[in-house]
Amino acid sequence: MNPPLDPQPNPADDPDRTTDLPAAPDTPRAADTPRDPAPADDPLGTGAHVPSGDTDPLATGAYRDTDPASPGVPGAPAVPGYVILGELGKGGMGVVYKARQTGLNRVVALKMILAGPHAAPAAVARFLSEARAVARFQHPNVVQIFDVGEAAGLPYFALEFVDGPTLAKQIGRAPTPPAYAAAVAEELARAVAYAHAQGVVHRDLKPANVLLAPDGTAKVTDFGLAKYDDDSGQTQTGQILGTPSYMAPEQAEGRDDVGPPADVYALGAILYDLLTGRPPFVGASAIDTISQVRTREPVPPRQLAAGVPRDLETVCLKCLQKDPARRYASAAAVADDLRRFRAGEPIVARPVSAAEKAWRWARRNPVGALAAALAAVVFFGGPVVAWQMYQLAGSERTARTQAEQDRDAKEKARAAEEVAKVEAVRNATAAYNQQNHALKTIRTVLLSVDDMMRDKASLAPVRLKVLDAMLKELNEVKVIAARDPFQTEDGRVLPPGRMANQNEAVGKSRIGETYLKAGKVDEAGPWLAEALKVYRVELAAVPDEPHTLRNVAALANMNSDVKLRLGDAAAARALRAESLKLRQERLKILTARSIAADKKQQDTAENVRLLAAEDVATSFRLIADVDVLLGDPAAAVEGYLAAEAAFAALPEERRRLLRVRRERAAVQDWLGDARVKTGDPAAAEACYRAALAEREELARVTNHPVAGPVARADAALSRMTLGDFFLTVRNQRGAAAAEYAAAHREFAALNKLDPDSLPVRRGLGHTHYRLGGTATDPTEAKAHFADALKVREVLGKIDPKDTQAQFELLTALGRVGRAADAEKLADRLKALAPRDPRVLFQVACGLSVAAGGTTGADAARLRDKTLDALDRLAAAGWRDGHALDTDPDLAAVRADPRFAAVRAKVPAPKR
Repeated sequence: MNPPLDPQPNPADDPDRTTDLPAAPDTPRAADTPRDPAPADDPLGTGAHVPSGDTDPLATGAYRDTDPASPGVPGAPAVPGYVILGELGKGGMGVVYKARQTGLNRVVALKMILAGPHAAPAAVARFLSEARAVARFQHPNVVQIFDVGEAAGLPYFALEFVDGPTLAKQIGRAPTPPAYAAAVAEELARAVAYAHAQGVVHRDLKPANVLLAPDGTAKVTDFGLAKYDDDSGQTQTGQILGTPSYMAPEQAEGRDDVGPPADVYALGAILYDLLTGRPPFVGASAIDTISQVRTREPVPPRQLAAGVPRDLETVCLKCLQKDPARRYASAAAVADDLRRFRAGEPIVARPVSAAEKAWRWARRNPVGALAAALAAVVFFGGPVVAWQMYQLAGSERTARTQAEQDRDAKEKARAAEEVAKVEAVRNATAAYNQQNHALKTIRTVLLSVDDMMRDKASLAPVRLKVLDAMLKELNEVKVIAARDPFQTEDGRVLPPGRMANQNEAVGKSRIGETYLKAGKVDEAGPWLAEALKVYRVELAAVPDEPHTLRNVAALANMNSDVKLRLGDAAAARALRAESLKLRQERLKILTARSIAADKKQQDTAENVRLLAAEDVATSFRLIADVDVLLGDPAAAVEGYLAAEAAFAALPEERRRLLRVRRERAAVQDWLGDARVKTGDPAAAEACYRAALAEREELARVTNHPVAGPVARADAALSRMTLGDFFLTVRNQRGAAAAEYAAAHREFAALNKLDPDSLPVRRGLGHTHYRLGGTATDPTEAKAHFADALKVREVLGKIDPKDTQAQFELLTALGRVGRAADAEKLADRLKALAPRDPRVLFQVACGLSVAAGGTTGADAARLRDKTLDALDRLAAAGWRDGHALDTDPDLAAVRADPRFAAVRAKVPAPKR
């Protein structure tokens, strides 16, 4: 018989990369023979945040934003007008969620107070003060506020979502290039100056409170400790507010006159961190750090990082003066001096002289200064000696002045050389960023257009034109990007054209997926093979990178689909085994990272690990699918049980997810096939009924416009599978016909809903074929077979090398009496894949059907060819004796004595 359609789930992957390798088209199954494995299921990640190519709305994972119709994150508060997508961070007072504002369909950062109605009044007042402070701002370097409200006693406000790291993560405890440090510090100083003009003092400026947008723009956030001109007494005298390493001395002393100069100090501390890779003061404890802030002078940045220009050091140290009056008069003045430095102009601030350093030391240490002065008087013996020492000092001052002038000249020359080097790095970085931005823009725009068309088979030619345009544009940018390596602002050196290569692979994988969706398997092969080749090179360069491991695993599975449908099941299995190994390695790495993650990142790391565990479970199922097709049901049973055990090991809340439920239902359905073939029909029926019950439940609860029809198709497939079981195992023709009729009604309704869906059209063809086989009225049977042929002829013309579509056409030709056409097609398929067990089995079924529809010499010749194909099948190691014994399509040759000889070569199934 012919396989029905079995659209299997496409599990998602980890949230730290967006992905782009789409799922392959749904592949059919055999009723009395194994179903074709589900497509190589997961999308391809690139490291840049790429829209997911996953076409299965039930498989929504963390690689893309949760669909607006999804229930959101379990345990998250319900906020009218928002869908919670995940947790971004949590502090002592509040939690920040990533959410979608449904009315405007935009992603926001939703900040809520943790204690809700139980929060102290002061905490609520502080929380709301932050909202009031940020609400005043409209500045490109300040995170914007969109909405303020309350849900179930929980105050919240919605902020602009910045999809990038914090400045603290960017610094990573290593110095950044001075040009980059100056540019970021100037942006922050402009933002702080704007806040001060609005009457708001931040009081907690630090790298962790600066977000970096994808284009590199720095944005100040977290005004939770802000002081504004109508503070209403929220700040109590004596309170120490802020972060010790970045707070001004007056903050460290708990003074109540903390104002804009404190933010100027913090700007200097951030600039110091950027230049040296560490804050100006770091003690063993918060108390120790506060003590250092109040009593010590910072080590000049040039002593910690030799490449820091003197003028930039001067700007930094002026901000860090202990006395607020000696700092820059305003944040705007800081920004202006940084602009002058970046433009190569003289700065306004002057370096601190040696005399001033001595004076400052004397002010901080008056007793020591007096002792030193008395010692000098006693030691040198009075006014005469003092006068002599004065003259000597004058000579020394002259010599020292000349030496300083010489040193300054050398320093200026060295600084000019350093500025030139920094500018070269900055230009190279800017060029890299521009190229990368161009690549992202091309990819994002064109793939977004492609996403809107991907489920429509009739739009395949348009999709290919769009993707072809994308590859041409990528190639043009790649010519530029393939020059010398670039050093990024965080110090990493990227190989030539690496980002361009990744984007090119994404484009090629999309073209391959488009051909697969359109049924043109042979044309899909080269594109997917090239994409896999690119990512294998990436894997060789970074063998422990989870994104790359995931990409290669995904592409291996998609290439496996191509091999399978072109008649090379052994190569398909090898690719799926490779994918499983890569996914297991990735899970191992992510498990170690989850264990090592700090408390703040623990939830995200664990979520990534669990998604990787889902992928491993799915890979067990994908390999088992091919084992069924290769005629080794015992091995398939082991694989399905391993898949089910892996899914069962997930936490309960994970097992409730739609994508996991759908995947586990698929495992049960396929395990039923393997149980039948290993001689355990009772266990098989239990599996089929469990899968049907779960799929019907999903069809009832899923109202999504795309996911709903997919769930309904799954349930129809389970009906068809159960019908096959009644027909071939229980010998209950009437019960089988009832299940086929129910499946046919569902596919007919789905076809009206979307007549452009190739999977639904295939399902409709399969139900016609089965109804023809169980019909008691010859006229009715003939009509159903004719309808099945009509569908399959159209699908078979799409790609003559797609063995699955040709199998389906072959048996339909035999059923309507076109034996000559069936024989020609069988001969072509056998020549296409002469040693593939799956092809040999299906060819034998098609030839047997054709033999049963004719007489005389033609029938005898067709039976000979059928038995020859079966003999080759046994020689290839086929172990599925159940299919030989029960498949209705082989009825025409079972009475032939030669069939018994072939059957004897196939071992009994292992239970």
